[in-house]
Amino acid sequence: MALLSVSVTLFASDGDEEMIKRAKGSTPRKHATPGELDAPADTAETRDRVISLLYDVALDPARFDALLHGWEDAMAPRRHRGDDFEDLVEDAALTAHFDRANEVLDKVETSPVNAPPRLPAAYENAAAFMVDRHMRIVAASPRARALKDVAQAGSLADLGLEHDDLCALADAVARSIDVPGLHETVLRLRQAEREQGVVLHLRSYGDATGAQFAIVMASFLAWPEGFDALLSSTFGLTGAEVDVTHQLVDAASPREIAERRGRSVDTVRAQIKAILAKTEAHTQVELVRLVLSMMDMSHLSDRQNTPGPYVLSEGRGELQPLPYHTIYSADGRRLDYLCFGDPKGAPLLYFHLDYGLARWPAAAEAWAMQNGLRVIVPIRAGYGGTDPVPADKSFATVSVADIRAVLEAEEITQCAAMSVGSDVFYACHLEHSFPGVLTGIFATGGALPTTRPEQYERMHKHYRFILACARNTPRFLPFMVKAGFHLARRLGKRAYLNAVFADSAGDVATFADPMVYEALVMGSEIALSDDHSAHDAFSRQVIMQEAEDWAWVVRAMEGGPKMVFFNGQDDPQIPPATLAEFQVDYPFIDFRVDPTGGQLIFFRDWAKILPEIASHVKENARLTPSGV
Repeated sequence: MALLSVSVTLFASDGDEEMIKRAKGSTPRKHATPGELDAPADTAETRDRVISLLYDVALDPARFDALLHGWEDAMAPRRHRGDDFEDLVEDAALTAHFDRANEVLDKVETSPVNAPPRLPAAYENAAAFMVDRHMRIVAASPRARALKDVAQAGSLADLGLEHDDLCALADAVARSIDVPGLHETVLRLRQAEREQGVVLHLRSYGDATGAQFAIVMASFLAWPEGFDALLSSTFGLTGAEVDVTHQLVDAASPREIAERRGRSVDTVRAQIKAILAKTEAHTQVELVRLVLSMMDMSHLSDRQNTPGPYVLSEGRGELQPLPYHTIYSADGRRLDYLCFGDPKGAPLLYFHLDYGLARWPAAAEAWAMQNGLRVIVPIRAGYGGTDPVPADKSFATVSVADIRAVLEAEEITQCAAMSVGSDVFYACHLEHSFPGVLTGIFATGGALPTTRPEQYERMHKHYRFILACARNTPRFLPFMVKAGFHLARRLGKRAYLNAVFADSAGDVATFADPMVYEALVMGSEIALSDDHSAHDAFSRQVIMQEAEDWAWVVRAMEGGPKMVFFNGQDDPQIPPATLAEFQVDYPFIDFRVDPTGGQLIFFRDWAKILPEIASHVKENARLTPSGV
């Protein structure tokens, strides 16, 4: 973490430093480490150290871990003594320090930093690199660096492209840089070492300093399943003409096609002429563009059925891109949601957790498609493109209404729900508000209401820090969460996941799987991306869940929908002793306990968990007259 720390002088103006000095008063500046923060709670020294750390984190979010330990050293004795926290929450001086630190954090995170360009975290799992206006390759993902030509290249000219291809790529890069906000340019090139075409997707990107770049992503062409039949039915192409079209898209020349098919070049040219006439394309280039567009469309829902801006949940490796569907609430708020799996399958409602884990591993999404499971993922208020809950409204009430609106838009009257972590909260509240809408609640890493002080003490440090703060000092949580989100953006998602789940060997091993990691990174774009942070929504929902005693809502589920929990004993939020208490408190829940699983148990064991859920979903779909 020290390597990521940036000198205060890079961020703070003289005015900022002076404001911080005045805010701290005469307290000596001490950069305390976790081991140094062992003074008893409520002493002036401990208080001053916590205040100092607030400003340290505001100036450099990389010191977030020190704040975590410092705050815990100050709060733990209070919890152990059973004190209340009203004096802290109502302390005007302490509140003022949090407000000032929050202002500094906002200013720091929008200030230019004299640091080298960095590829956005969303592209870490793609074969992607970033190019500046001088055609220099300034950053590249690990997958791109693994490609020999990119690893050895300092500029586009070093990529070893044919002259025409290099000129086309350079022109597309210049256009992407000169037209900020340009959504995407697609180029098709021929890779000599493979008998396969390669598609380059270019997108414009502006960093926090205002500098403009082009991000180039490479993907090898994959002919979608059933695409031959689509071309044939759409344009009336014969089987031979479809094969010729396929090879043209793969960048083969007429002579190469003739050799592969055992035909003359004149025959192939005649076939190409017939294909152009049937598709009403004027040139081979226009034909290829048309086919590439259809290949893209074959993966996606009809764009005409998606109101609002057309936005994708991207895939950067195995995952396919998905369109966000958009509807509007009665009060005009935008609500986004995802659908994947079999469009005509039995419905399963999925809740994405406060980290925004809206995507599954690619193999799990493919399994849903192959096994008749239709997965609907409402994007929570304040996440992604879904509008936040108004400040004067209940987060729980609005969230449940949003979920209900998504089900109605998809014409679903009854279904099962699957959650991760504490999101069983939403399933229980949905069923309580609309009895009979859920046939089953399947919670993975399921976290139930925290009802005993010792349950906080057992949590791993990050969870205890956030959840105990939400329960005892909610006034201060938004700053803590915002700082954590800024740290995640700076470190990158892999480093942040390692920090959050460091004490859970099961979870660390789970996201070490490339397919799982891709799902976590791409799904969580709705929570944190280069242009969006859901820290406010995160804070509001955590405070809501910790402040409300919702145990009665869970108990009201007894005799209602089937409830199955898949829990691991290496869960950083729900360790074994707490899980044992849940089993006693809620005997009507069917707990399946794995000794090595963590909170991300679904992402590790989906192949074991999904068949059971799918069996329930399909059986109950058959029992519903409408089939949904």
